[in-house]
Amino acid sequence: MPQIPVVFLAFANDRVDNAAYLRNLPKELDGIRKALHDAQKAGLCEVVERANMTIEQMLDVFQSEAYRNRISIFHYGGHANGFQLLL
Repeated sequence: MPQIPVVFLAFANDRVDNAAYLRNLPKELDGIRKALHDAQKAGLCEVVERANMTIEQMLDVFQSEAYRNRISIFHYGGHANGFQLLL
């Protein structure tokens, strides 16, 4: 029996520097959650969320037996550049 694809939503924010704090991340997560609600309810995908994620938590999800080879969409909200995700 094929397993359903996983949508991995990962978010990280700067809680030390108020100038770098991304205030709209919760709103972004809520919008994505609402957009995926019907697909998840219909069993078309499984949504995995991690807020205030660390690199260890991100690796745990990608390497876990439950999600390995099933993550079809990885959405990252946070600071980044062309070569790095800043966690």
